Amino acid sequence: MKKVVLLVLVLLFSVTGVYATDVSTWITATPSGATSLSTNLSNGISLGYVKVGSGEVGLVSWKPDFKLGPWALGFDFNIPVGSSNPAGIQNVVFRYAQYDDHQKGLRYGVLDNVTLGHGMIMKDYSTRYSYDLILTNNQMGAQAYYNFNKWGLLGMATWHSVFNFGAKQYVNPRLTLTEYVVADSDGVNVLQSDGVTRNFPAQSGFGVDATVPIIGNWDCFAEAGQLNNHGAGVGLGTDWAYDLFGLMQSTFMLTYRVMDKGFVPGYFDVDYESNPVDLSSAEAGSGRNGILGAWAFNVANRLAATLTYEDYNDSNPSLIALANAIVSDKILASGYYKQENFTDLRALSYEQGAILGAAVTYKLNPFSSLTWNYKKAFNSTSGQVEETQYISAGIGF
Repeated sequence: MKKVVLLVLVLLFSVTGVYATDVSTWITATPSGATSLSTNLSNGISLGYVKVGSGEVGLVSWKPDFKLGPWALGFDFNIPVGSSNPAGIQNVVFRYAQYDDHQKGLRYGVLDNVTLGHGMIMKDYSTRYSYDLILTNNQMGAQAYYNFNKWGLLGMATWHSVFNFGAKQYVNPRLTLTEYVVADSDGVNVLQSDGVTRNFPAQSGFGVDATVPIIGNWDCFAEAGQLNNHGAGVGLGTDWAYDLFGLMQSTFMLTYRVMDKGFVPGYFDVDYESNPVDLSSAEAGSGRNGILGAWAFNVANRLAATLTYEDYNDSNPSLIALANAIVSDKILASGYYKQENFTDLRALSYEQGAILGAAVTYKLNPFSSLTWNYKKAFNSTSGQVEETQYISAGIGF
């Protein structure tokens, strides 16, 4: 199988000249700033294999994009190599269509990093399945926003029946208010490693966030949220940003939260569609309080890292770490690790929700590069721990 993949790679380099991009886009709605669409582009023809249990299959993917002014459009074309076709692989994926002129925007496609306020109810929500590197047409949604002079509106609807609507008011230069509602109308079904399908019922919530700038890049904020039938939470926090003559940037955020029993902060998060939190287990405890802290830095655009730590009494803390580095003029590397039930660095249990990923890019010349991608996580659709690798060949001119 690997020989077949390598042969296809050689053939593509020999006969193909295309410009392709892999696009990840999300609405950014900073508490004290305007809303906009943000797009991350990276060139690539993808080749590799998907491994499920002891079986593996080769996969060739082409990801063309078309962009003209505020308009953009992208597709995925996936071709399995070999006799077996893994479940969930679709040959054609309509990845996104988007219009964004920075005052108003509309997008249909994969959605990432959707956060409302400071994340009391929805934080970093994604329509992707956290275990997947391969997109499918049901991992999609629609987003829209409109920025007026003193206020703004935003909304979202997905194929998973998750919806949100928010409004923001710039009361004066010293106060920004955000109000929002979130709802999942049909819940989530998860196939566990023991073969039992578990249902997480429909859920909704609402929240409000107030941000006050103090001085320079230092803000203070207050937040409150309610998960319907599962309690409420409030929080006070501060965030700060620092720039050292353009050579180093650093940001820091710290929040202290007090919550009723049954309330889970950031319930609609990046893992919601594949590994949601069991609210009934939270109801069995008592009221909780604790901290959420995040720190990020960037050194001369060559080394960047983000560390997020969340810890509340009577629950396991969670840890998320991401890092990117330009190792040399030809080599770039990145990696990430997430563990909801974090106890120590040896507690890497994929069945309990750990996700590990990495990517290494080698520049062949100014116009082309090769990237090795790796991801390992528990797949709640197949009920197995899955490992996915692929090589993307970036060719631009």
